Amino acid sequence: MISPRLLDTATVFGYSIIISSMSLAQPIEPRWDTIYTGQPGTQFVALAVSNFGEVGQAGAGGVNMDFTACGLECGTRHEDSVYLYSASPFLLEADASHANITLTCSYGQAATLKHYAWQPVEFDTTPAWRRFGCAIQNVVPHGRFISPDGHFAWEYFHVDPYEGPGYPAVTFLNRVYALDGQNHPNVTLGWVEDWSIPSDLADSNFCWADSYYREWYLNGTDSTNDQPCLSGSRRSASSTVMWTFTGNLFTQEGMCGGNIWQERTVIGPASLIKDVSALEESEPPSPDAVAWWNLIGAHEGLSVADSTGDLAVWNTAVHHYYFSAADTLYFWTVLATAYNDPPGGVLSVKRYGQSLIFNAIDCYADCAYGRAGDADGEGYFPDEITLGDVMLMVDVCFISSDCSKFICVGEADVDQSGYPYTFPRTCLDWVTLGDIMILVDFLFISGPSMALPCTY
Repeated sequence: MISPRLLDTATVFGYSIIISSMSLAQPIEPRWDTIYTGQPGTQFVALAVSNFGEVGQAGAGGVNMDFTACGLECGTRHEDSVYLYSASPFLLEADASHANITLTCSYGQAATLKHYAWQPVEFDTTPAWRRFGCAIQNVVPHGRFISPDGHFAWEYFHVDPYEGPGYPAVTFLNRVYALDGQNHPNVTLGWVEDWSIPSDLADSNFCWADSYYREWYLNGTDSTNDQPCLSGSRRSASSTVMWTFTGNLFTQEGMCGGNIWQERTVIGPASLIKDVSALEESEPPSPDAVAWWNLIGAHEGLSVADSTGDLAVWNTAVHHYYFSAADTLYFWTVLATAYNDPPGGVLSVKRYGQSLIFNAIDCYADCAYGRAGDADGEGYFPDEITLGDVMLMVDVCFISSDCSKFICVGEADVDQSGYPYTFPRTCLDWVTLGDIMILVDFLFISGPSMALPCTY
């Protein structure tokens, strides 16, 4: 996959936010980056990613999980080019009586921040690179956000594991934790999207199910089958949540396969995630959080609450979960679209996106994807080894003694003598002259035919 070309990345993390009582004191101008899964102008997709938690942005910037070579499909309206109207992680929290449900969601935030949206805060990407660098190839942090009540924080990262054939699939890693240090006994957490598959009626989508793989996907409708519309069965989109887990990405503990499984995926009316009328004039409009909670709670497994009309997909990582103060929940999101494919083609694209995750995690990788030696973290897949790695190791071991210069200790420990890595020992306990000599041999004597150890 072509590595993501993010536009104006500095603007995403360069804003400054004044927070008062855990709420924004002033609005933030909407900005977005763009993720490409192939060369612009080809039939791969480009996805708008907001700097305040929204994904899709209703086609902002001219891209929205759409095929860059296709342009408008079924008409001249803006929505005729939109595949993913809006998406966002969501969090519902109920009190002990399962009432007074609050919502955090950045759905539909293309213009202004709303009172229930995830609120962005300054995000230092360096710790994120170091935290995830050992576990995952090619991670791009997008931001850190808090819920309006200050209870939870969310970070999300685009994962582009390795370079290869372009596919219309995008993968994200989400990290959510209690910011207030309290236990929260009734939490529903996941990812919601409103897909608008181009069709002769933009709000007329219908869903299909692949019962064998237990996956849902949506199609647009085309009642006339006139050009430039493709038949509805040849335009589709799908998404999934994988592996909610409480593991540690640095040590790999609990990361492979997850220890909490996705409970519910519901396809239902998109109206539930759109603002409803306020009960009182002093209360700003919000989506119907209670109806949302009840809809998810009423459907075990993979369910369709509505099969026609303007649909939304709720991929739920956990429902009614006891979120302790010590929990940090991770889950993967895979988004996929298909253009001019036979029925079910989008499922193969989605499964390809899932395979990217499998190959990105060290405990699933073989030596081709996880060999040691890329001490400076600047090599591209598969772990390119250069003189810069040797020079950095010499610096850390004999000059600066600054272990923070290593993006990943597991890569610098070429002979893997230190695994499992325990703290508070430093990298100097594991990275030694022996490791440096191995890389010198690899670069200048034995050459690439020399087998370097697999990383942990």
